[in-house]
Amino acid sequence: MKKYLAEFIGTFLLTTVIAGSVMMDAISRSSTANVPFVVFLVLMVLVYTIGPISGAHVNPAVTLGVFALGKIPGRDVVGYIVAQLIGAIVASLVLLAILGHVASLGATVPVAGWGDWRGAALEALLTFGLVFAVSMTFHPKFPPLASGLAVGGALGLGAFWGGALTGGSMNPARTLGPALVSGQFASIWIYIVGPIVGAIVAALVVRYLLLNGEGAEAPAAKRARR
Repeated sequence: MKKYLAEFIGTFLLTTVIAGSVMMDAISRSSTANVPFVVFLVLMVLVYTIGPISGAHVNPAVTLGVFALGKIPGRDVVGYIVAQLIGAIVASLVLLAILGHVASLGATVPVAGWGDWRGAALEALLTFGLVFAVSMTFHPKFPPLASGLAVGGALGLGAFWGGALTGGSMNPARTLGPALVSGQFASIWIYIVGPIVGAIVAALVVRYLLLNGEGAEAPAAKRARR
């Protein structure tokens, strides 16, 4: 239960900060150019704080990717994902209560004229990069203290590169929370299918091409041995 609670709190904070930043920019009528940096910071902090407890997935796509990598038991997958979804929904309700119904509560929607299939492909590509970074932290030679920088940086780069076209979600929970509370379901499927496909492909590539035979273990386990 501690792992599930950590995932709930982590996803709650992630959604509050990222979706809340979009809402605050809309309220202040300022640029959203700072959002990728906020994305990087919040995930970095979560990796270093709740990472030793749950791995700081805070993302159903990451959980499925780590499962495909063979680093999380199947019995935890549903618990992780449910905790993440509830965390994102509660975060959206809190944002609605504090900031009001602004910018669809930070919901991610593709830019007008951008095809759904291209949006799904972009979200898959962005999530591939994120889960590739997550997966490589399991390499026995990866420095554990760099995990927050690597994973947070991957998410920030994805948000910077794809934010203008799809919102750079890479996270079904982060998208579904605001969508369910605001009622904004435009092209919602691309933020579910794209990230899941990208995450699983990345995990399988790393598992069989880069980690096969390396005796990889979780960074938390390496820290425990030290």
